[in-house]
Amino acid sequence: MPAPSYESDKSPAQSDILDNEINSFSEEEHKALLRRIDWRILPLIAVTYCVVRLDLGNISNAGTMNSETHDSLKQTLGLTPQQWANCLIVFYPGYAAIEPLSTFFLKLTSPSVWISRIMISWGIVMMCMAAVTSYGGLLTTRILLGMMEGGYFTSLVYMWSFWYSPAELVPRILILYMANATSGGVSGFLAWAISYTNGKLHGWQYLFIIEGSLPFILGIVVYFCLPDFPETAKFLTPAEKAHISAHLHKAAPRKGAENWNGAEIKALFKDPTFWFFSFFWALYAVGAWGISTVLPQIILDMGISGSAGSNLLQIPPSATAVFFCVACSWIIHKRGVSPFLVVVILHVLVIISNLLLITVHAPGVRYFAACIISACAPTAYACLWPKRVAAIRGTSAAALGIGINNALSQFTGILGPQLYRSDYGPRYIQSFEASTALIIASGICISVVWWLMQGDLTNYPSIKERVMAQTQIRPEDESDGSVRRELDEKAVA
Repeated sequence: MPAPSYESDKSPAQSDILDNEINSFSEEEHKALLRRIDWRILPLIAVTYCVVRLDLGNISNAGTMNSETHDSLKQTLGLTPQQWANCLIVFYPGYAAIEPLSTFFLKLTSPSVWISRIMISWGIVMMCMAAVTSYGGLLTTRILLGMMEGGYFTSLVYMWSFWYSPAELVPRILILYMANATSGGVSGFLAWAISYTNGKLHGWQYLFIIEGSLPFILGIVVYFCLPDFPETAKFLTPAEKAHISAHLHKAAPRKGAENWNGAEIKALFKDPTFWFFSFFWALYAVGAWGISTVLPQIILDMGISGSAGSNLLQIPPSATAVFFCVACSWIIHKRGVSPFLVVVILHVLVIISNLLLITVHAPGVRYFAACIISACAPTAYACLWPKRVAAIRGTSAAALGIGINNALSQFTGILGPQLYRSDYGPRYIQSFEASTALIIASGICISVVWWLMQGDLTNYPSIKERVMAQTQIRPEDESDGSVRRELDEKAVA
């Protein structure tokens, strides 16, 4: 196999030596190399992702903290239920609009530059939110925050697709979602603690200042410490750089690939897998994850505790989500169970939980059901992101496809607050009925994706030729002479 282009300045003898070194990596050596890469990337990314999710949900905490003394954000600004819903919603359109563009900017610049830009800018806007004094001011800062924060998660997934195969992404993306789940508990605890600072400034003002300073500081750390691409990683040898690039599928994203390839983009939009993944991403975002945008208010309406206690009661749903992520990672990665089957089971759990919330009056049972939904929502996406990456061929298609699908998940914030408006409380019967219908529809969509990616399409040639998934072997794959071995076979299984 010829060495990658970034080694092309070497002599033929040097290239032959490098080829031998690339092909000499054993399975254990490959795993050891991945562990070394993990230690350089995962801890920093997990911490930053925990912070981004912390900031994403703190508006709900600000809306309920210190409500007994009429010092919550909603009460301070005198917002109606519809105005409050608008303030939650306006964050997401700008966020979603930036998502498909962010991946292209990441490749044009570098992961360290682009991700640090995102974090520093959203930290500044978050701290400015402490100064709002009107409905219009809150709307403006929320719009700006969405535009500044947009593209963070898609940038991470896209960056990782340059380093890891889809099979290798499974446990690593689940770590991200564990950080996401942990952030919910941390957010509730911080809101509970900061609520006792209510005095010269309102508690929600201290909340925005403290939680806005964290991404600002971490953004500076990311700029100096985050590795960019395998080809530019200073901690890897030339043979290690080439091996990481060569062990990926031949259609995986590459640093040296062109930034925009019209043929790849056209093929992406012709692929039925793209459309059914997109429908799933949007439907499940509202049906399962929509409750997360107003969880503090829903828990408060259950009457289990006051505002401070309701913030603390966000910790069990977060702990349940962490457990679900760990369990599903083990089931998929160690037991070889299909992620699609796991996600179908998660759909069933959400439907059962919704039925409990509709029919049962006991607050304890309703709270348990809310914990299950809060755990299933992020876990399903965590299980499917590697498959989403495996369903795309080409650097440009990966950038746009990943961006569009994560943009669609922002319907969580666009429709979630409307679906769970406070005037539908305290039981939210209509909300949970609508959620059940959305989950059934998303279950149908993901079942179709399962068939498109892993089913036998031999009798459907017109469909098969449009499916870009790496799981459907094409004639050009047979000539792929890379060192992927079983690694690539596992990635597309």
